[in-house]
This record gives sequence, C-alpha cells and structure tokens, in this order.
Amino acid sequence: MTQQAELLVIGAGGHASVLLNELCKLGRPIRGILDTGIQVGTPMMGSSVIGDDRYLDSCPTDGIELVNGIGMLPSRPRRIEFFHEMTERGFRFASVVSNNATLSASVTLQAGAQVMAGVVLQPNVMIGENVVVNTGSSIDHDCTLESNVWISPGVTICGGVQIGRGSYISAGAVILQNANIKPGSVVRAGAVVKPADPS
Repeated sequence: MTQQAELLVIGAGGHASVLLNELCKLGRPIRGILDTGIQVGTPMMGSSVIGDDRYLDSCPTDGIELVNGIGMLPSRPRRIEFFHEMTERGFRFASVVSNNATLSASVTLQAGAQVMAGVVLQPNVMIGENVVVNTGSSIDHDCTLESNVWISPGVTICGGVQIGRGSYISAGAVILQNANIKPGSVVRAGAVVKPADPS
C-alpha cells in the first residue's frame, strides 16, 4: 500500500467493519466511507459515511486508494463488478493485511488483496487481485488463488492447490493437496474437496 494515500472504504456492512477495524490498527488515514442508502455523517468504527459512489466522480484517481468493503455471496457479483469498474476508471485498490496474520516472505499479493486476522499464508502462495482470505483460514505452500476469489472464515487449503477466478469457498471447507478448483466454483460449507473432485 502507498503509505501516504488516504483511503476510501466502499460499503458499510459487516465486511467493511472488519476492514475498518484492521485499518485502524494499522494506522492508515481513512478519508471516509461510501455507501448507498446510509445517511451522510453516520459514524462507523472510528470513521463516518461521507457519501455514496458518486463521491468518486470528484476524486482524482492518483490522490486516494479504495478499499473494497463490499461483501460477497455466490449470487451477488457486485464486489467483483465494482472492482473492475473502478480499475477501468484508473482508481487503485489498497491491499489490507492484518497485523495478526502470518505471511511467508515469499507470498505474493496483488492489488486489492485482503488478508484478515488469524490467516496463515505459507511459502510461494499467490493471492490475486480483489481476493479475500477471511478470518482464521490457512493456505499452505505453492497455492494460487486467481482474481476475485472469496475465502470464507476457517477454510483450510493444503499445498499445491489452484483456485480459479471468481470462486467462492464457504466457511470451514477443506481443500486437499493438489486440487484444482475451476473458475466460478462454489464450494459448500464444511466440504472436503479432493484432487479428483470435479469442483
């Protein structure tokens, strides 16, 4: 992340509150929160709502970074759509990594990646653009998560796993070593995915 850039957090739901909590701990300057349908001035986690997406029309693309606080469900692609819309307009997305996450020095994080508290990322893990790795998940060595993947809390991903873009891994799922998850897959909560599974 660019240390000097102010942040605009997009969304005021549950995922945004987790991000705001982490950003406060990291000491990042937050200009405010953008959300449709919430009154300007509404306080949230030490910040406040300052407008909706139209606020970005008056913002220079080089003066701020966006934090994608929009949550994701398999039937709700808005998080992904917003990321692509704003990237095409020239905005940059900040990555957020909790101080309580453990990352190997060889981990790669692309733009807008978010790594929450209690996450463990082992050597040679690649986290793509706009990926979220939620609370308490672990990803072992040599895994690749392509863009827009959502990892729910408490997921275990063993070594050598490939997860295709836009996939949704539900809470508590276990993905065994060398499994290949096709783009756009949904892995149900608590599932165990083996390499031979047609996920």
